[in-house]
Amino acid sequence: MLIAAADFEGVSKTSACVIVKQVTEAICTLRNTYLHATEMELQEFNKKFYNIARFLYVLGAIDCTHIRIQSPGGDQAYYKNLNGYFSWNVQTVCDATFNNSRLKARLVEREFGANSALLGDSVYGITHL
Repeated sequence: MLIAAADFEGVSKTSACVIVKQVTEAICTLRNTYLHATEMELQEFNKKFYNIARFLYVLGAIDCTHIRIQSPGGDQAYYKNLNGYFSWNVQTVCDATFNNSRLKARLVEREFGANSALLGDSVYGITHL
């Protein structure tokens, strides 16, 4: 996706990487202004994951998959994945009881709790938010 964005904007991959990093850091500085979770809510999420698998400080689990699609035409670069076929990248986050959780509602409302972690596989290189 970074290569496609760089090509689309006519900048190098290195420049695109720097820009993405700067924008991400700027968004992170605003998180406490717009994203709210009480300490009690965070502790409850953490406790449920700990009770299931003894993971400390986990707010949720994250994973994604690619759903193969036909070429959409137009802005094809946005839909072509690293494996060379067109797809939608579908990503989800869930807590220990996702269907009945406040986390699900917060995701719909685009909120995020600070000072917590998301658990993901090796595809997710983020180690700290």
